Amino acid sequence: MDQQAESLAERSTHGRYVELDSLRGAAAVIVVINHLGLAFSYRIPRILAPFFAGHAAVVLFFVLSGFVLSLPFWNKGENGSYGPYLIRRFFRIYVPFAASVILAAICAHFFLFSQLPLGDWFKETWQTPLTPSFLFSQFLLPHNSRLNTAFWSLRYEVQLSIAFPLLLLVIRKLGPWLSLTLAVVTYLVGSLVPSHLPDSHWYQETLRYGAVFVFGAVVAWQRETLRKLWLTSPAPLKMASAVVGALMLGYGYDIMFHLRLHSYSDIVVTIGACSAVLLALSYPPFQTFLRLPALEYLGRISYSLYLVHGTLLFVALNLLYGKVPRSLLVTLFLLVTWAVSHAFCVFLEEPSLRFGKRIATSPPRAHPATRTAAG
Repeated sequence: MDQQAESLAERSTHGRYVELDSLRGAAAVIVVINHLGLAFSYRIPRILAPFFAGHAAVVLFFVLSGFVLSLPFWNKGENGSYGPYLIRRFFRIYVPFAASVILAAICAHFFLFSQLPLGDWFKETWQTPLTPSFLFSQFLLPHNSRLNTAFWSLRYEVQLSIAFPLLLLVIRKLGPWLSLTLAVVTYLVGSLVPSHLPDSHWYQETLRYGAVFVFGAVVAWQRETLRKLWLTSPAPLKMASAVVGALMLGYGYDIMFHLRLHSYSDIVVTIGACSAVLLALSYPPFQTFLRLPALEYLGRISYSLYLVHGTLLFVALNLLYGKVPRSLLVTLFLLVTWAVSHAFCVFLEEPSLRFGKRIATSPPRAHPATRTAAG
């Protein structure tokens, strides 16, 4: 069998696509770089915008989640059990998140209300009293940055994960094209929700990111068809589609802002993210790059990195800003963030993931009255 014609299922490792893990790791690094840029109010040259495109990286996260969460559904052709699915998601997402909330609260206690000469972005976090009600609200997945600048996206990740099995049934019923059309309509409806309504931001973002999840799920469903289409396309068309996809992902927000269509920028970036996923599964040079051990490692620690880097950045700023050269501050922050992310992944995230899988796959204990004599 020709290597390029090898099926995606055969190329995956234990049902995972390491290329997509590497994409997630790269996206997490971009979020970290973006937050450094925001902390120091860097003026970013336009050509470097993709390396600071933190929100585009979050959209890529959502596309990857829609893709990966839907794979068992498409591969097995069955709905599976909802209870075990929720258990796995709880231990995969929420338990590490709850631990990172505790870490953030402890660190915030020592630097609350600090007034460093930094921009407005810095002043959005650690400026709220750590009352019991506030801390309780943080465990409920807030859509704000008052305790950690990265926590906001977890709210949508969790709530969309809960609804996702039902959403997949709708997608399968409608088919890929009608599902994508409905996703675009849903996104547009979310963009039109009046901002003066109570919780309008929550409704807007839930509808928008729900559409992003749908795009990821449809790409997963049609991955073999899309991959074959890519492999059989003329080289100029491949190159053009790759360049356009990269521009949409890396520069989509800038382009839509200058066109005064910022409200619709997420859908442009989503298409670019889907293009990146397709390239990761279809283009051998890109696959080879994404299979580099360093990128695979970043994929492994990406969730822990996402959870803890914001807290560690604010600790570094409060301890070192104005006292050491900025380059040293950034270097120390990156080294400490790497070490803590690795430890967080190895000693908390991965054990929690394994424990959730063990509980979800454990057979239910038979009631004594129902056991046979041989039991």
